[in-house]
Amino acid sequence: MQSIRRHEPIRPWGRYDFQTVNGFVVAEPSFGFAGRPLHGLPLQTQWLYGSFRSKARDNLYFAGLKHYNPTGSLSLQLYRAEPGDDFKYVKDSNRSYRGGCYGGRREARWGVWDLVSSPDDQWFTLNVEDDGATHWRERGLLDVQGVQLGDLMQSVVLDAESPMIYTSRCIQAEGEVLGEEVEGFFFQDFHHLGYGQDWMVTEFFNSVQGIWVVFVTTYADGGWDIGNFFFGRGRFASALVQRSNGERFASTELDVEVDMDDRDFVRAARFFADDEVWEWTTRFPDGTPRMPVMNVVGSPHWNEGVVRKVGEDRPWVGSEAWMEIYPSTLQAVATINRVSA
Repeated sequence: MQSIRRHEPIRPWGRYDFQTVNGFVVAEPSFGFAGRPLHGLPLQTQWLYGSFRSKARDNLYFAGLKHYNPTGSLSLQLYRAEPGDDFKYVKDSNRSYRGGCYGGRREARWGVWDLVSSPDDQWFTLNVEDDGATHWRERGLLDVQGVQLGDLMQSVVLDAESPMIYTSRCIQAEGEVLGEEVEGFFFQDFHHLGYGQDWMVTEFFNSVQGIWVVFVTTYADGGWDIGNFFFGRGRFASALVQRSNGERFASTELDVEVDMDDRDFVRAARFFADDEVWEWTTRFPDGTPRMPVMNVVGSPHWNEGVVRKVGEDRPWVGSEAWMEIYPSTLQAVATINRVSA
């Protein structure tokens, strides 16, 4: 439940300090592929990202981030982390397909397919069956498929200059990455922005977003938690959590406390929402695995971890919790504790 905000200031026309509206929505396989705008906003881009653990080697992890839309495959960043080490960029990522695609429905599936390959041997495809079964393929690099967990999570910013809708969908998957049999999770995210806008020139990228983590955690008893936390300047804040036991909450009243190392990576983050505290921690005690920082001005810092409700005593068996921060913005809006790297 949202609290009443008294003495709310008068704001510029159509601007509400990046106030969010959030909640859960039913998944439709056509979402993101049918070419329909959402609340008047076009779909500008989609993201696939996740991490996968080798079935044969303990704590050998892979992580991937895909940037695409229904008309084109734009980039793939693939990473590999040996046990106890940070992620390293896999140079073979440049073999991924970059070029034209078509999106829509084919053979009872909604999705995106590259324009140059035969239907039975796609260089790149992401497709979804009516029951939510999902297949992500980057020929010679990554080929995973699995089932959807939970409902879609959606956050909306109604703003005259910088409107945004962000929707996340969780998939539990298995398959192959770089020839290794793997299991893990990935998210399919949909990003609606104003006409002609791109994420890297929005206020969100340049000055608003401080911290963002979308996560899934599975436990030894078969239960799971799925959620989405983000926090930044003004009223840009959202907490969405759904649990396999039926519990869920959606709130925009959120506070954040972060432990950061001397390289500006997160070691732990605590999210305070609706009288609950949820904590993101690194996957391993030494703080790994972190990802290399891109050579782009203002680029985020990424690392992988685990999210659990404080007080949760069940052992976790699987996790995807891709932490993204913009250090300068985060340090301006959140409580920061410095810890040794």
